[in-house]
Amino acid sequence: MELPVLCSCNHENMVDWENLESRPLSKLYTVEGSICQGCGKWKPLFYLTPQLEENMRRLKNMQPSHPSFWYRFRKTAKRAEELQRRGRSIS
Repeated sequence: MELPVLCSCNHENMVDWENLESRPLSKLYTVEGSICQGCGKWKPLFYLTPQLEENMRRLKNMQPSHPSFWYRFRKTAKRAEELQRRGRSIS
């Protein structure tokens, strides 16, 4: 799914969030991002760890009617928010 993302150079890019480019940030963190078509710089958009990737994969394969779906969804969303804050401070 493509959504608009505004770069710091004020150029609006349509970013395909399902096909972001991954780059290692450290041994634990991976950052996904895209290249701005206005300034040509690579911009980080989403930070991941192997544990978060695994939790998101499990949620993707689980039906919303499953008894533990919403518990896992809240837990994964909270973890993702925490990783985004921590990732921005690292990079």
